[in-house]
Amino acid sequence: MQRAESVLNVHGERVRLVILDIALLSSRGMDFASRLEALKSTQEVLYIPRTENSIVVDAIRQVRPDAVLPPPFSSRQLVARVRRLAA
Repeated sequence: MQRAESVLNVHGERVRLVILDIALLSSRGMDFASRLEALKSTQEVLYIPRTENSIVVDAIRQVRPDAVLPPPFSSRQLVARVRRLAA
């Protein structure tokens, strides 16, 4: 998370999409995700959960359903979602 934060601090205006593995989010990671959501005007966030049965996934889906891509998904589905969010 530290490296990602550093990159966003320096190059954030050039980053259009951040892809986060929800399983990797500790409490510090959730803080990072919250900061990303606050910066949403500069970049979109795509959350990829390992399971659909999660309080975090449900909370994100209620606010931004397109921001969650649950498994299983194909490479075509991933590319389509990335294109839609980064457009």
